[in-house]
Amino acid sequence: MSELASSWAAQQLAEFLDAVSSAPDEAHAAREGVERAAETLEAEGAALIRDGAIVTSIGWPRFEVPERALLAVVGAPGRAGTVPIPGSGDCPAAAVALEEGVASLVLVRAGTPLGHDELTLLRGMARGLALTIRLLRTIAAERGLRIRADLQAAENVRLLETLRKRQRVLEAMARIQRAISRREPLDGVLETIVVAAGELLGDDAPALLLVDPDDPGWMTVAAARGFSEPVVEQHRRRRIGEGVGGRAVAEGRLVVAEDYGRAPEAMDAFVGDGVKAAMAAPVHEDGEVIGSLVLSSF
Repeated sequence: MSELASSWAAQQLAEFLDAVSSAPDEAHAAREGVERAAETLEAEGAALIRDGAIVTSIGWPRFEVPERALLAVVGAPGRAGTVPIPGSGDCPAAAVALEEGVASLVLVRAGTPLGHDELTLLRGMARGLALTIRLLRTIAAERGLRIRADLQAAENVRLLETLRKRQRVLEAMARIQRAISRREPLDGVLETIVVAAGELLGDDAPALLLVDPDDPGWMTVAAARGFSEPVVEQHRRRRIGEGVGGRAVAEGRLVVAEDYGRAPEAMDAFVGDGVKAAMAAPVHEDGEVIGSLVLSSF
């Protein structure tokens, strides 16, 4: 190879390597390598073949790639032969190995076959493409391992959080059971239930409202946490249907006020106390609603 030809080949190889190494993944690198090789060596057709199948090709319509002819070139002695090109008929073709016995790069050029210097450049391109593909596979494999590790870590975190929640539920139930078994005053048991509900559901201010058995149209606050004492006292006794807790009792269903200040159930005292959202669930005894558990958030 002359000095001028050697310089040209080195430049072309450098540009080729720069192009394929910039590809984001193996498929793009293969496509870029085939296109660049064909362009550099002025070939009408080119293909990358792996394990007896066409990975990517250029120069033929999508469903008219001459697979049998291309595979014949790969398996021929001297790795040369002819492959049809649309509008040019059978043209000289040459194959060089990317991975011996596994993958090959085939170029088809109308007119003169590839010369010695051109084949040398094509082999350099094939080696560079093979190294790039191996590197991209390694990166993809490592990325896959990282993703799987991240997913496993996330699953472990989720499982741990589930176990912690279950533990908190068991602890809360145990506290309630102890309060009952020790025959603590009813007010103390109800207070334990309200505190446990707030802890488990993560809301700032839980409260338990019970229907007054002597006056069924009214409810009283049996236990509450998180509200200012004046607000609790102001509304310790209220009518059924009033507020989210009263509505839950009246309708026997869960009531949610995500924007408490704008909700029709909002009570001015609680808005002023800073409540931003609230929900209430009816409490049943023998199938009848006897109160509601209210959870409010600041």
